[in-house]
Amino acid sequence: MLSNLEALDVAPVWHRLTELAGKLIAKERDAQEACRRHRRLVAQQRQDALDTVQLIHEAAVIGLTRAALGLRSVPDRPHLAFYHEYFGWTDPLTEEALAALGDLQIACSEVRANGRRSGDLLDYYLPPEWRKRLGQHWTPSTVVDYVLELTMDDQIGRTLDPAVGGGAFALGWLRRLRGSRASGSAEFVGYDVSPSALAVAGLNVERFHQVNPMRAAARVRLECRDTLRCFADHSEQLGLPWGDEQDAAFDYVVGNPPYVRVQHIRPPELRDYYRRSYPETATGRFDLCSLFIEAGYRALVDGGALGYIVSNKLLTSSAGAGVRELLARRLPLRYLTDLGDTKVFGAAVLPMVIVCRKRPDSASPFWYTFVSEAPEDVPSDAPADPAAAPLMSVLLEFRRQRTERRAVVPAHTGRRSGAFRVECRETTLPTNAVAPWHFTDRRDTDVLDTMKRNSVPLRDICVVLSAGIKSTADDVFCNPVTEEFLSQHGIEREYAKPYIRGANIRRWRVTWTGTVAGEDTYLLYPHRETDGQVRAVPLEEIPNMAAWFHQPENYRRLASRSYVLEASRRWYEVWVPQKPRYFTYPYKIVTPDFCPRNTFALDVNGWWCGGSAYMIVPSEQSEAWALYLLGLMNSTAMEYYHKAAASTFIYAKRYRYTVAALGTYPIPVPAPGIVDAVGTLASRLVASPGDDRLQRELDEATREAYGLRRTQWQTVQEAARAW
Repeated sequence: MLSNLEALDVAPVWHRLTELAGKLIAKERDAQEACRRHRRLVAQQRQDALDTVQLIHEAAVIGLTRAALGLRSVPDRPHLAFYHEYFGWTDPLTEEALAALGDLQIACSEVRANGRRSGDLLDYYLPPEWRKRLGQHWTPSTVVDYVLELTMDDQIGRTLDPAVGGGAFALGWLRRLRGSRASGSAEFVGYDVSPSALAVAGLNVERFHQVNPMRAAARVRLECRDTLRCFADHSEQLGLPWGDEQDAAFDYVVGNPPYVRVQHIRPPELRDYYRRSYPETATGRFDLCSLFIEAGYRALVDGGALGYIVSNKLLTSSAGAGVRELLARRLPLRYLTDLGDTKVFGAAVLPMVIVCRKRPDSASPFWYTFVSEAPEDVPSDAPADPAAAPLMSVLLEFRRQRTERRAVVPAHTGRRSGAFRVECRETTLPTNAVAPWHFTDRRDTDVLDTMKRNSVPLRDICVVLSAGIKSTADDVFCNPVTEEFLSQHGIEREYAKPYIRGANIRRWRVTWTGTVAGEDTYLLYPHRETDGQVRAVPLEEIPNMAAWFHQPENYRRLASRSYVLEASRRWYEVWVPQKPRYFTYPYKIVTPDFCPRNTFALDVNGWWCGGSAYMIVPSEQSEAWALYLLGLMNSTAMEYYHKAAASTFIYAKRYRYTVAALGTYPIPVPAPGIVDAVGTLASRLVASPGDDRLQRELDEATREAYGLRRTQWQTVQEAARAW
């Protein structure tokens, strides 16, 4: 393989990268030694070197494994300012490595396909770390065609892809134009901040034109520009290397914008710039895809259409409230397709397709579709077919028929074949545009309205409704901290807390021993609460715990958490310590953050919850009331409420359990005798959690508590069987 590589123009680049890798590894070792000697914060320098070594290694693997396919001559390397800004690397040695890496990467983007699908090019060439940081994932052609079919009418017009990546939407647009009867000229404009991605996109477009002669005049323009600066509030400019003048308005904006959470945006100044420039959508712990929705709105002509693939978390997360308000007020939906756990492409998020029209018409109904993997025991409405139709084609056919339905259909996503549960209907937005959105049919709405009648939200009867402690360094604070560990290290027991994770919480009860590393452990908690404030305990008061924190690997892990220091906190603190008094109430209810069904347990032992658990502390601290709430939360009625109206579906048949979702739980104002009836059954289920007869009795008691009619209860039971 190396001989093949040396026969090409890439050989000098490969040798230069190898030499630089050695220098960077030596630099990393020096940083490590300095950390041991001086115990000072050189961790970021060390991590920069490690990241670069990893990228160089990946690029070298790319060069070696692709060499046999044949490479052309190496063109000019891309502008490095993009890599400097987005990855925060300014060290001269790193800059030299990036220059060499750019040479090799562009060479790889010129590789002959040898029959490989053009859609593989982006994932094939760009290092995974870069794609993750940039939120880049190739979009399958079936999904692209689905978005374009819903978004575009017979007039092709001017189209913008604000994050064009490897050109998936450019190719889909060309396919659509080639098969259309549109007259006149049409233009597709693609922006991206990644020069390497644009190189791949240009190669894909060039190949398309070679094998698909176009009748209509079509222009594809690909530019290295930052969309979020082009359509930002131009009261300020950053003076960055991309052109940021705003382009003319577009008839359509389409694409799969990047999924990048705010904490991964570099440099920090850029986050503040985004918050100022996109005040409607850059709220809370926002994701870049939210900003692209607002940018797309600004790029459209009045009456223009936007079609995006985005995360379905925007429907329910607090950070998505600004997006929901924008969609409700000025960019109303025409289609919303929640693709749930279908895994139609490689991104880790759960995607949905939104198609909107730029006009103030929030009252208009839109077509809603929800898709998920069907449970194995749910029969398909059609026989299994190894040559099943593409899932997106099935969804398009359902949309053309415009009939409300619930069906289980065989289909394939390009990655897998199987049975999928599909629900589609015409609906309207919830009346509260900012609150989490859930779309229910008439029968579900009838049940949910009845449950909410004569009920109060759970958040109104709690003193604490919160996630647990988040250390951001579990390997130091909790994973190894068993009883044996505490004895071996002489840890100060006052600051070692019995610690439960989501995995420790079973339906009705908690299992914990304190003896299994990584599962049943204690938490090292170097904090105390004084006058309502949680403060770090001075290390001289906890010398044995301090000795553990100062072990070289532990110190490196703790001291590298720059966000802790930026918050004016001490380097050894737990990131989210919560208030100790939260865990001292006699009665609290706990639940995992992700699980396939309602899994609540009563804690009367004062366990401390981790970040993968939530805790509910009722205002009324009595055993009878705590058991009443526990019975309601583990009832089939409340599980129906959670899945239909409070949460979002995620992979592996699991649902999210969050403060926002739990806080809306309707707690019926109890009639005489209901508290005791439900509480008694809950107490018996704590003792015998697998007793189906007791569960049925509990469900009947909660049905009466909510006042659900038999026909409504049938709706609940049908949904429970489907879930």
